Amino acid sequence: MRALEAYQIGCETLSTVSECASFEVFELLSYCASVSRIDVLCDTICLNEQQTNRYLSCLDRRKNGEPLQYIIGEWSFFNRDFSVGKGVLIPRADTETLVEAAILCAKQYQMKNAADLCAGSGCIGISLSCELQIPVDCYEKSEEAFSYLQKNIQKNRANCRAVLWDVCAHSTGMYDMIVSNPPYLTKSDMQTLQREVSFEPEMALYGEEDGLFFYRTITEKWKSHLVPGGWLFYEIGMGQHDAVAQILSEHGFTDICTQKDLCGIIRVVFGRWPAAHVNN
Repeated sequence: MRALEAYQIGCETLSTVSECASFEVFELLSYCASVSRIDVLCDTICLNEQQTNRYLSCLDRRKNGEPLQYIIGEWSFFNRDFSVGKGVLIPRADTETLVEAAILCAKQYQMKNAADLCAGSGCIGISLSCELQIPVDCYEKSEEAFSYLQKNIQKNRANCRAVLWDVCAHSTGMYDMIVSNPPYLTKSDMQTLQREVSFEPEMALYGEEDGLFFYRTITEKWKSHLVPGGWLFYEIGMGQHDAVAQILSEHGFTDICTQKDLCGIIRVVFGRWPAAHVNN
């Protein structure tokens, strides 16, 4: 099968399941047969039988709703590659907003360590560790996700410690900064998931009835594990900023701020644990 024909078949196949069919087809061609955009445009390459069969199989998987990232087995986040698959949340561009905000704050206050709660693939904690050159403890409850976390720490040669831990049960350690992208979808959200999102683990998505369970629990249990003057950063769902800011305020955090993503949606809420508090 010629590269141009493969591209055309792919676009037609995925036109009903993806708003970015052309992009996804190029990704699958690169993954299955190392075919580039130039190869397609110039139509100079032919896929062999093995490559063709692999490509058509991947198209079928994608047509049936499986996320592109799971099919390929890795995805880029903050200019690094992370292994992903069934059982772990897919890194998303929105989450880079959290990393960017945390990096700026960490540099300003010369932070020396951090914790990433509900770490999943480790994309947040690993990115922070590599960018800031600080140790980061990455806590994850799911054993399936934990295996990806360990793999990604090794892949990116990050100064991170993978900890199999339920962050809602109890807490440990002392940190200059705690970051988290916890499950935050509401019961209503879970009933209207996009097809490909339904392939991702419910444990990483569902934040109980109102989507705020983990913000309440993590804030209460982990605030005493911030050093005086330390910072707590959350990624949030659309429209949750006032509620999450209120949770931080009720627990004594000050200097509460928000950060918008590239679409202008408030995606991050963070606050400072006052130096006057005595952690115990």
